[in-house]
Amino acid sequence: MSEFKKAEKDLASAEQILLPNRYEDAFVEAYQELTGLEVPKADERRLKATSNGLTYRWIRGRDITPTIVKLSREKPGLRVSGLTGYEWWREFVAVERNRCKTATSVASNKLIGRVSLIASAESAKAVTQRRSNQSRIQVVTAYPNLARKLGFGVKQAVSGCVEGVADSLDLPALDLVCSGQTIKKNGFVEIEPLLDSFPVVVSTLSPSGRMEER
Repeated sequence: MSEFKKAEKDLASAEQILLPNRYEDAFVEAYQELTGLEVPKADERRLKATSNGLTYRWIRGRDITPTIVKLSREKPGLRVSGLTGYEWWREFVAVERNRCKTATSVASNKLIGRVSLIASAESAKAVTQRRSNQSRIQVVTAYPNLARKLGFGVKQAVSGCVEGVADSLDLPALDLVCSGQTIKKNGFVEIEPLLDSFPVVVSTLSPSGRMEER
C-alpha cells in the first residue's frame, strides 16, 4: 500500500480531524486532495467545526501527535486523525519511548518549508566554520528533541519567537524556514537546510503501520 493510500485510508476512517492553526492552507489542500471533502473555514476564534458528518478541530501543529497518542490511550474507541508537519512528528518520535505509538503516513509531497540551521548575519561566517569543523553547536529551537537527534546541543527550548530569543542570547537557531522572509526581516540567514517539512497524517488507527523516518 502506498503512503498516500495509507493516509487516505486513515482519514476516511476518522470521526475527528485535527488540523494545524498555522500554515493551514497546505494541510487543508492535502486533506481535500486525499478525501475529496471540503474543510470548513477556520479563524482565530473558531477552534471547532462540524461538516461532512465529521468534527474538525484546529490546534497547534506541535500538539497534534501527542494529543492523538493521548486520545488513543484514554479513548481507544475514538477514531481520530490529524495532519501535521513532518518535523513535528519527528520531534515527537525523537524520544525513544514515543516510537511506534501512532500510525503515520505521508499526506503530500508538497513542501511547506525546511527545518534549517540559521544564524544572525554577523555570526553566520563563524557558525558556518564551526559547522564545517563538526563542532557541537548550541542552538535555540522549538524542536529540542529533533535538534539533539541531529547532533546539536540545545541551549534554550522555546515555543515561539525563535529569532528573538536567539538574537538576545547571541546564538544560532534551528527553525522552520518557508519563504525566508521572516528570518531576513530579523537579520538572520540560512546556514544549512536539515529536514524537509511536508504534511503527514497521524492517526489513532494502527492498520496502516508506522512511517519510517526520512
